[in-house]
Amino acid sequence: MPKSLAQPRLLAHLLALAGVLLLALAIRIAGLDARSLWYDEGYSVMLAQHDAGRIIAQTASLDFNTPLHYLLLHVWTRLAGMSEFSARLLSVFAGVITVALAAPLAILPARCQHRQRAARLSAAMLMALSPMLVSLAQEARMYALLACLFALCVAQLVHSLRTRAWRSWTLWAVWNLAAFLTHVIGGVFFAAQALLVAGWWLWRRRLHRPQSLMPLGATAFAGVGMGMFVLYILSFGRSYGVTYAARLDFFSVVAQSLAAMSLPHLEPRQMVPLAAVGGAGILAALSLTVWRNRGGAMTWVAGACLTAIMAISAFCAYTGKFGQRYPAVVAPLMLAGAGVTLALWPRRAARPAGSALAVLSAVGLLAWHTDPIYLNEDFRGAAARIRQSIALDETILLVAGHYWPVFAYYYGGDGWHALPKDDVLDVTHALDYANTVPALNRALAGKSGAWLLLWQDDVIDPTRLTQALLAR
Repeated sequence: MPKSLAQPRLLAHLLALAGVLLLALAIRIAGLDARSLWYDEGYSVMLAQHDAGRIIAQTASLDFNTPLHYLLLHVWTRLAGMSEFSARLLSVFAGVITVALAAPLAILPARCQHRQRAARLSAAMLMALSPMLVSLAQEARMYALLACLFALCVAQLVHSLRTRAWRSWTLWAVWNLAAFLTHVIGGVFFAAQALLVAGWWLWRRRLHRPQSLMPLGATAFAGVGMGMFVLYILSFGRSYGVTYAARLDFFSVVAQSLAAMSLPHLEPRQMVPLAAVGGAGILAALSLTVWRNRGGAMTWVAGACLTAIMAISAFCAYTGKFGQRYPAVVAPLMLAGAGVTLALWPRRAARPAGSALAVLSAVGLLAWHTDPIYLNEDFRGAAARIRQSIALDETILLVAGHYWPVFAYYYGGDGWHALPKDDVLDVTHALDYANTVPALNRALAGKSGAWLLLWQDDVIDPTRLTQALLAR
């Protein structure tokens, strides 16, 4: 192509990408503080106010998790403040960076630069409009950062497999460590990549020189770092208080995860047929990437993505926890694959397919913002209502008590009592006569009445003992 034509096309492509990023930022900032913080966000903000040592220890001992997001939020809230908007803004930036990573994630083996650019633009647009990625970017939790780091890991893995440079492999190990330190599910994602890296090394080892051990060295470095932190978590010797007795169906989890990339959280019976449409296209994207590369770097990367989806889905199915959220943090990788597919299809098919996916995502965004089923519990409204109506000689009882961080965020630290006062849900600490009566006597001493706020009381107070005692 003549340079006189190539330069304007490149400029138009860069302007289009910049427009997509601005769109992603606008969507994620719009209404950022319109909803109340939900319980987990209140816990994040509460924990982020402590010093680094306590953040690390409490995250490991109570959550069985890793502290990087809380540490970053600790620094961020010191600079930007603790308002709902400020606390969530860190996730917004992570979400926009994830959209920007569409370019390195949508690398094609195609000879035509126009198709490479089309793939990157399609992937970026799908990420910008994904209701799952938007919802993660609008909460003060670690999932937007985790999705961003997952995207960085895969982009770095593509570069490492192609350049085989030690600096690139070192960065890949560092990004994987950062992902694990953001959430322990990062270890599952790393294991999927490590498995594929080992397979790639065995397949290519005869073609490499002795420095080809660098991929294995980087894998070992990241694995040892993760293992040391796991030992630190286990050193507390405390059982995890949150139990999820119900088990999920593995195939339903996969279907929910794929559907969640274009639609917000729906019931499983609604998810499955929708996933059959959108999810089949995304899986076809990865399969097409594997077929077109036939042993190239993207073959192994696509295999790692598929393995990660299945491994995380199996984890969710076994534990019964977060059936669509955990697997859907791999959404950037899946959506990038969909963008590649759109670019490779004939134009007559690609345009309506891309438009259909964009419309589906836009409808999902609209539903997520307007449908009451997706609204958070209104802790902000409850605190305002009580503050407006409570008498001086009345107190507030929180059942279950572990939601005190988000209530204290809105109401303040005085004038209420948590039953029981736990930092996280502990199903082994349910209310009974022996531990409820003394706490109620202390809380109600000298008071003429009490406001009773119930949230997850079916777990902590399944026999409604608190209500029976108050009725007396």
